[in-house]
Amino acid sequence: MSLRLCAGLAVIFSAHGTMDCADQCRPWSWAEPGGEGKACKVNSDMDFRLLVGDTRETEPGSDQSYGDFGALQYKTYFFCPKVDEFTAVEAQGSAALFNTTRNVKLYASAYGAGKSSEVRFPEVDQDASVMVWDGNHTKCPGSGAIANFLLYNVTLKDGNYRYKNSDPIGTGFVNTCDSKGTSCVFDSSSFCIGEGGRYNCAQCANTAGAGDIQVLMSYYGTDSTSKNFLSGSSNPLNFRAFAIGNVYSDVKGGVSNIKFPDLPVR
Repeated sequence: MSLRLCAGLAVIFSAHGTMDCADQCRPWSWAEPGGEGKACKVNSDMDFRLLVGDTRETEPGSDQSYGDFGALQYKTYFFCPKVDEFTAVEAQGSAALFNTTRNVKLYASAYGAGKSSEVRFPEVDQDASVMVWDGNHTKCPGSGAIANFLLYNVTLKDGNYRYKNSDPIGTGFVNTCDSKGTSCVFDSSSFCIGEGGRYNCAQCANTAGAGDIQVLMSYYGTDSTSKNFLSGSSNPLNFRAFAIGNVYSDVKGGVSNIKFPDLPVR
């Protein structure tokens, strides 16, 4: 099974190949007041939006500067990945935006994966929101630290999110570092950024390979017809213990012809 890369621009959607985004499924929308929503089916387009920046208000008198993010402090990247297709989405231009900021920590949040009481916007203490930029990291003097390769799990039952303690079950970013943020589980040469038990492998923004944010998506559970999802078997975390070569570096490089074990025929 090959990796597919979908590129998204802030406000304007773009992708490699032809993708019809007119009829996307929204697995969270049934949980909204009065919402009926559209459950997700294998190979249907899913509404996936990545909020990159900081949705919190800046403290009065702060020396933080959000640079080209502007007063809104975050930008929204739009994608419509195929459900259960092994896909990486890329927030084009995000790295350049980070480099215009000063003394800030910025996050990537998945729209629609918030708590059941406010499904659209995840809070920073949820799995659907992770730090991707630390503009004042001790390991990166004169630069900033970026976590630009993320893993994201989508878990559905009958094509919709299900909730426990108000959180969508099994949906959110998966750590690429240990829970204490002391080591990158894929690459010993990387360090970690994050908070609250959610840490990801990072590098200084002025080093080679520190590009735009990429999110590798895997699906678990069942679609609206009760068909089991299969793409989760290609998650790099499944192979890190016994992979030949560096799966993390290969996938992080966005190489479209990387091959993972074939999935069973549906």
